[in-house]
Amino acid sequence: MAYEIQPYEKWGDGEVNATGTTQIVAEQSKAFRNVAVGATIKIDTTEYTVVTKVDEETVNVNTAVTCSNKKWKYKNPNLTLSGIYYVKHNKSDKPTLSPIAINDANKAYASTGQGVVRDITLSGFIQSTTMANIYKYATILESLADGTQCRQGTCVYTEDVPPRSSYVWITSLNWQFSRDKPKWLDVMINMVECKNRGSLN
Repeated sequence: MAYEIQPYEKWGDGEVNATGTTQIVAEQSKAFRNVAVGATIKIDTTEYTVVTKVDEETVNVNTAVTCSNKKWKYKNPNLTLSGIYYVKHNKSDKPTLSPIAINDANKAYASTGQGVVRDITLSGFIQSTTMANIYKYATILESLADGTQCRQGTCVYTEDVPPRSSYVWITSLNWQFSRDKPKWLDVMINMVECKNRGSLN
């Protein structure tokens, strides 16, 4: 079964520099914190793929780069869960209610409320043969809720049952290591279905 979240393209923090090597250095502290291995970094119109992260200010990419004080964008790889425990949908259309004094509930007036909302709770796990991949997935997870949603783009959530895709706002997420499964990440992602706000590209 495939349950996947596709991130959107975002502006990176600060500016970056490179001196004709495959290493890109950020001027701002922790600029690459939410950039995962496999992410696409765009400087002007040229795209580079992140091969390794040295630290949160330095990444190595797939080809040599030369730039000075450049704004940059990035898009992380898709997050695909290895399996799920459950997916919970809660679709609500709560009206505005006006009860009538000293009468039964069937006498209450109902009028249009705030509208229809679908909440989605996804509980699952990601497993890998290497800790490096687990770190990568944790980084992608962290990047889903970084304060840029809808202003810079919208994530796409796809699921098998029922087979469909939804644009979502990630309201909260958490992940944890299991004591006896160090290469296994338990995740819980809470989402709200919303209108597509696109991406930067």
